[in-house]
Amino acid sequence: MSAERQKQGGILAMRGKLVRIILSVLLVLVMTFGLLPMGTSTSFADAVVIDIGTISEGGTGYTYSGNTVTITTSGTYTITGTTTINKVIVASGVEASITLDAVSIDVSQESYSCALALAGMAKAIITLEGDNILTSGQGCAGLRVPVDAHVTIGGSGSLRATGGWNSAMPTPLHLQGAGIGGDQGHKDSGAIEITGGTIIASGGASAAGIGSCIQSTSAVGDFSSIIISGGNVTANGGVEAAGIGGVKDGKGGTISISGGATVNASTRDLIWQCPDIGAQEGQPSTLLVDGNAVLNLLQKGLHVTTFFPGSCTIQGPAAGSYLGVYAGGIKQPISINMSTVNSSGLGYTYSDAPAEGCKVTLTADDNYHITGSTTSTSLEVDYRVQNVNITLENATIDVTSCKDGENALTLTGSTTANLTLRGTNTLKGACSGAALAVPKNATLTIGGDGTLNAIGGVHSAGIGASPNFYADAGTIAITGGTINAQGGEGAAGIGGGCSGGMSGVSDWARGGQVTITGGHVTAAGGQGSTWAGGKDPAAIGGGTNGSDFQGSGGTLLVDGGAIVTLNAGGTNASWGFVTCTIDGTGAGDLAGHYEDGVKTGSIALISIAPPADITGVGNGADKTAAALGLPVTVSVQTSAGANTAEVTWNVDACSYDSAVTTEQIFSVSGTVTLPSGILNPNNVPLTTSINVTVNAQAVQLNPIITSITAVSNVEVAYGTAETVALATLAATTTITDSNNDTHTVNLSWGIASYAGNTAGNYTAIGTFALPAGVDQSDPETELKVTATVTVNAAAPAPTYPLIITAATGGSITNGSSGDYAAGTVITITATPGSGYSFNKWTSTGGGTFANANNSSTAYTMPVNSAEITASFTYQGSGGGTPGGDTGDSSTGGGGTGESSTGGGDTTPTIAATLTAGTYEKSLDVHINKTDGSVLISLDEGIVNEAFDRAEADSNGKKTICLDAPEVQGVNSSILELPVAFLSSESADRYIEMASEVGVITLPSNMLEGMQFEGTRDVSISIGQGDKSALPDEVQRAIGDRPLVQLNLSLDGVATEWNNPDAPVTVSIPYEPTAEELKVPEYIVVWYIDGSGNVVSVPSGRYDPATGTVTFTTTHFSHYAIAYEHKTFADLGKVTWAKPSIEVLASKDIVRGVSEKEYFPQDSITRADFLCFLVRTLGLETRFASNFDDIGEDACYYREIGVAKKLGITHGTGNNKFSPDASITRQDMMVLTVNALKMLKRLQQQGSAADLQKFVDRSLVATYAKPFVATAVKEGLIVGSGGGKVNPLGNTTRAEAAVFLYRIYCKY
Repeated sequence: MSAERQKQGGILAMRGKLVRIILSVLLVLVMTFGLLPMGTSTSFADAVVIDIGTISEGGTGYTYSGNTVTITTSGTYTITGTTTINKVIVASGVEASITLDAVSIDVSQESYSCALALAGMAKAIITLEGDNILTSGQGCAGLRVPVDAHVTIGGSGSLRATGGWNSAMPTPLHLQGAGIGGDQGHKDSGAIEITGGTIIASGGASAAGIGSCIQSTSAVGDFSSIIISGGNVTANGGVEAAGIGGVKDGKGGTISISGGATVNASTRDLIWQCPDIGAQEGQPSTLLVDGNAVLNLLQKGLHVTTFFPGSCTIQGPAAGSYLGVYAGGIKQPISINMSTVNSSGLGYTYSDAPAEGCKVTLTADDNYHITGSTTSTSLEVDYRVQNVNITLENATIDVTSCKDGENALTLTGSTTANLTLRGTNTLKGACSGAALAVPKNATLTIGGDGTLNAIGGVHSAGIGASPNFYADAGTIAITGGTINAQGGEGAAGIGGGCSGGMSGVSDWARGGQVTITGGHVTAAGGQGSTWAGGKDPAAIGGGTNGSDFQGSGGTLLVDGGAIVTLNAGGTNASWGFVTCTIDGTGAGDLAGHYEDGVKTGSIALISIAPPADITGVGNGADKTAAALGLPVTVSVQTSAGANTAEVTWNVDACSYDSAVTTEQIFSVSGTVTLPSGILNPNNVPLTTSINVTVNAQAVQLNPIITSITAVSNVEVAYGTAETVALATLAATTTITDSNNDTHTVNLSWGIASYAGNTAGNYTAIGTFALPAGVDQSDPETELKVTATVTVNAAAPAPTYPLIITAATGGSITNGSSGDYAAGTVITITATPGSGYSFNKWTSTGGGTFANANNSSTAYTMPVNSAEITASFTYQGSGGGTPGGDTGDSSTGGGGTGESSTGGGDTTPTIAATLTAGTYEKSLDVHINKTDGSVLISLDEGIVNEAFDRAEADSNGKKTICLDAPEVQGVNSSILELPVAFLSSESADRYIEMASEVGVITLPSNMLEGMQFEGTRDVSISIGQGDKSALPDEVQRAIGDRPLVQLNLSLDGVATEWNNPDAPVTVSIPYEPTAEELKVPEYIVVWYIDGSGNVVSVPSGRYDPATGTVTFTTTHFSHYAIAYEHKTFADLGKVTWAKPSIEVLASKDIVRGVSEKEYFPQDSITRADFLCFLVRTLGLETRFASNFDDIGEDACYYREIGVAKKLGITHGTGNNKFSPDASITRQDMMVLTVNALKMLKRLQQQGSAADLQKFVDRSLVATYAKPFVATAVKEGLIVGSGGGKVNPLGNTTRAEAAVFLYRIYCKY
């Protein structure tokens, strides 16, 4: 028969075998899913319950006789109970659905007694509930499934099925049964399917755990099909049988494992080579593993025709070459990431010993893929592994800090390893540890297209031996890649280690056999070791082994066009060079090119000719060899005549400076590299130099400015401050020069005669300086642009109701209630009655008084309704005084309005007023003139009544208002109420207390998270602070401005309060000076701690409409109003941003890089911008964790943590934030709009139409477009000049300040 006919016959045989396998698989699947009839059709009735422990007679569908329950009718049955005598049989042709519910049938003491048996042609669906036991007597299966029967097992319970096993009668061995399947009376097993549950099936000595049985030496059972599609299955076979499948000499069928099942299979066979799963070796059987199944082979592995069509895992000590994870039918390498590995896995173990160094040990003959970086974990191949394939891809294993003797990668025993390189890889051994240890009996082959840097520790090779007693290397072959191997002290780069201290012994520290057939290999031996007598090791070959000898070099074979560079040490090998190149400082006489084992061109270098001078180089040329025109080769004279050699010029070391415009003459030194075949036996210095002349700079005219790009006009609302109007103008524009190049210039704006409260058009002029390299035109071009700033007309002023009232003790004699427009000035006069003196004017709803302490004054109407009240102080006329004149007293009359005290005089009632919408109630107060306080107590009933009457706002929040009375000599107001009203988990209710000192608004979750065991009441006070206790410089800075003290007590005990999740709002009446009103934005709030230190409160701002300074706080202390104008020395070039920077810096929202410098034109970092944004928006919350790269000592730690907790930022991945990275303009807008959405402060939503006016809109990233559009729509962005939004440009610190100032003003 011809070779071609033989080949065709082999193909046909393979095809026939494959067809038979596929047909058998299809037959099993058809039978499993009921596509072919199996027995007669049945209709299951309601379940019949059989208690196997107490049964005494038959029942519906079953008989009972001779300790045997026989199910005779198709139907549904539940079996329960415990017995040691009764058995169950499913009769022939019956289809039964059986639930085993905590059943125990143990008939092991009765030979040939089967716990549960299916007769021929029977079919059973068994559902497991609870724990179930089926144990049969000698010769019988735990669950008998003969050849014509079919069983399906599932459910959530467990089943332990044990075939008969007579330990007292070890022979004959064939009197046993399978755990599930065949036995002495029915050696062949039928169709077995497991869909769920926990199954433990154990066969007797000659029976499978699941499968067939040996009946006698001449009657051997076969198995047909075993399908496991779910559950956790453990199958233990006997000494002549598989865990799952067949027996000695028996034929196999089909085994299918799928659907996420976990299967553990083992055999006790030690003689006949029965496997863990399948049939005896040589008998046909098929295994299909699919569906994310896991198969554990524990003793002998597989003897099957195996298909892995989908996803599965084969593992266990007997898995052999099948070990691994399969995907799409393809075995995947075992992947190990050295950066993250911290436990054992498939095909490897992990030992955790941080103090000495952790270790990953490869335990299988398999393929491994190693990635990642580590400085604490080494890699080792177990000594029992015979053949292993390892791919290193961008891996770094550096164990230099681990214990002495630790190798980075170790081969052990007689392992044969193939190492494939991908990317750049580094191995570094510890002291006395090799980078890649290849001991005497091991074999290593290195290939691939990557790089390996192997650096041995002291006395250890880069690749080869470490300093054990002999320090001998094994067999090393290099077929590809770039290999850089450096030996440690006394050790070769590739080869032997340093055995040291063994004087007079010459056959240790041997280099083994090194074969190089490809790649580029560079090797260098370490310096001579005093431990080994100072001898120098080879670059490739032997190490040093004592005071007298270098180790034997072994054998070095170089072939296949390899390039070998020998540096320190050269070689001391017995070598044979076929086709290769040997060079390097340690190559010695070996240097040169070899063809067919013969060194070609044994040519000697005689001299190097100096190159000709280089002149006429253009001024400003780059400082590189190419730019200076240096030659790449020089002429050399050899024994064979003239030749050329490459030269590398050390340009960096020469005196040339590309920035110098005058003529420069200098010399550049170079290193000469001889070509292959040219040797240097005369030690000619391989150096040269060349003289270079660079011309002086020619007189060259710069291009001139030819045009300026106009900027857009802007519109602002009536009443807009000049600083805000300036911030809306374009920050930059572009100019064009005579070369038609464009340049971006920064604009510095001014607006002539601007008046924000006068509608009309105003001319803004933006000036700029010419950029470097652009000259003025002739005649000169005015370096400016103009834009029209339109102040829109004020809307018709709405009017608001004003009520003017007099408290007890006087009347209004000038000024009347009515409707007034905001800003209207009303002259008012209050006249006291007999026995009273005028006290002061107060306002509910804002507005300002020219002088609230004068009875005749002017009041300016706010932009809302208001009520102003004149109060009077009772002077007395011989009778009593309200509340007494000393000590404590309670006053009021439950809302009666007045009461009588003293000698018959009528005196005013002093009471507080509680309002909630239309609801109003007068409350008694308690005055303590000793400490100057007035106490208002709210009980549970009053608070509940007020909130019930209050109306919720659009956000579902309710507010009740408490007006404390103004009492002469009282400077503090105290609110007392049950602690429960401020301990809610949500802020949906607010209590506002107004006093002469100010207004404080308390959220219902103010005390959430505090401990209140046994606490009943909480007291909140707002009062005037004592300035005399402050440091002198702080007193001077505050002057006569208000100082407010906030306190909290629990059941009368002063308690510190701090809750970032529940800010309290405070408003303090304040009348600025004329000087302060020029730039009221510099009015700030200071928090003063217990040591007198001053900290600015970013949220503090003056509201001219209400005449108050308002701020939020999350802790109580002293707070003062101050006036601070913060500036920096480096803002001269960014006058367009200066006002914004100064206002925000004065409020401690933005910060400079030092006390005097802001660095406005530098790119702002991600951390600084997010920190400034959080402070601009006044965000506070508790947080328990932060990004990994944000240290607790960072100045922005709190703000970044708040932003992360609130969901404003999710970082850059892997819980990192990259705080020092720059932030683009589009990412700045994304972060900001995200925050404004979360706070529900956005007024408009942008769309693609809002970006149409920008010429560079296409550069906006898809994810950023809706955010950038919204920022434009909201007026936060007007462009960066030239009609551009510049989304990819890094945000400067000046741009960030202007952007944040717009947010500060708008929201």
